[in-house]
Amino acid sequence: MIHSIGPSIVSNFTVVLRLTIYIFYSCVFLTFFSGCTGDSWEKESNIYGAVWSEDGKEIAFIINEYEIYSGAFSQPGAKIRNQQYKLHITDGELNVLTEIPLDRKAADGTYYETLFYEKTQGYVITAVNGRQLIIDLEGNLLTAFSQTYSDVGVCEIRRWGDRLLLLPSADGEYIAKFGVNSDCVRTIEFLDANDGFSVINADPVLIDEDEIEYFDIAWTVNNDLALQLFSGQFTNKSWLVSLDGNLTSFDEFQFTDDCFKPPTKSWNYAKSMGRLIIVTGDGMAKVSVINEDSKNPVPGSFGCEK
Repeated sequence: MIHSIGPSIVSNFTVVLRLTIYIFYSCVFLTFFSGCTGDSWEKESNIYGAVWSEDGKEIAFIINEYEIYSGAFSQPGAKIRNQQYKLHITDGELNVLTEIPLDRKAADGTYYETLFYEKTQGYVITAVNGRQLIIDLEGNLLTAFSQTYSDVGVCEIRRWGDRLLLLPSADGEYIAKFGVNSDCVRTIEFLDANDGFSVINADPVLIDEDEIEYFDIAWTVNNDLALQLFSGQFTNKSWLVSLDGNLTSFDEFQFTDDCFKPPTKSWNYAKSMGRLIIVTGDGMAKVSVINEDSKNPVPGSFGCEK
């Protein structure tokens, strides 16, 4: 017996087929433009500049938290929402003591970096979009410094030693400010944290050297600044700079590597306690504190005595 398919069944099948095709193409269209399959937002975070306070008792780091879209036809990182930056201050066991919101718009297109935490003096140094910021422990901006490419004319800005940099002394009372003037000469000024970050030395210290590969820089226990130059022509030099701007030059290395590891006390390891701060994680980053061992040695302790 031959069974025939009735008109109503064919009609229903046609309707279902057309509806399926319509839903398919509608979903493709909506997925491309708005996510037909449903928005898939995942929380992620990055952590920048986790350091000990200068007394080795607290930790500061900046966390960037956000949600990222991971739908079909979406480029990685193309859609980000609810982005925020916060300065976290914790005790030595990473229990949060203070959480300070930072200006999200200031970090548009980049992120906060270069962190120093001066607990006793009550300030933090960070950088965003080429600006060096000094903020208090409530998130208020105390002062800021900027240096753009136009400030230095035709200077070839290509190494960290050519950029604006703030480096606090071991106790945080003074800050060495490195920059480049309009003649492409590297400059050093000293700021007094107890006097509104005013400049101490009347005239900037000038380091006029060509072909500099990089500097090693560190504060000494006597609150002088030690600099060691590495150049492409192997004309290695050293300087000792005092707070009053007196510059002593040497035609050869005068400082051991230990002088520069670390360059100040607020750093990511504390030799006196044998503890290091480690930032790990892909997506949801986290900070860990580990004890020194053979696999994770603490590089050195502050204390250049030149």
